[in-house]
Amino acid sequence: IDGLDECNSPFIQRGILDAISRLFRQHHIPILFLVASRPESHLSQFFNSKSLVDLLVRLPLDVDYRSADDIHLFLSDKFKEIKDTHPLKTFIDPTWPSLRIMQTLIEKSSGHFIYAATVVRYI
Repeated sequence: IDGLDECNSPFIQRGILDAISRLFRQHHIPILFLVASRPESHLSQFFNSKSLVDLLVRLPLDVDYRSADDIHLFLSDKFKEIKDTHPLKTFIDPTWPSLRIMQTLIEKSSGHFIYAATVVRYI
């Protein structure tokens, strides 16, 4: 569940999490849920509850997470794809984009893939 914090209301967000936790409490099914969200206070409170300790593994993406490296890899791969598949690929400079431009894009991403993905779609 990507972007749970972007759901319409905190009540609905908690309802989704309550339903998932009840499912795991009542039925021992072999399925995993990955929930991605900003640490909104009501969601953090839910995930910090003692009743979820045995159901939950947390992976915080904080300062130790090196998103800039992943974004660099993503951009490099996408720009290579563009250079390899574009109808006018013979006119694209092999050194495009420059290291300076790549670094600027990575910095402007601020650790968020949505920025890098939007840039690539635009190009």
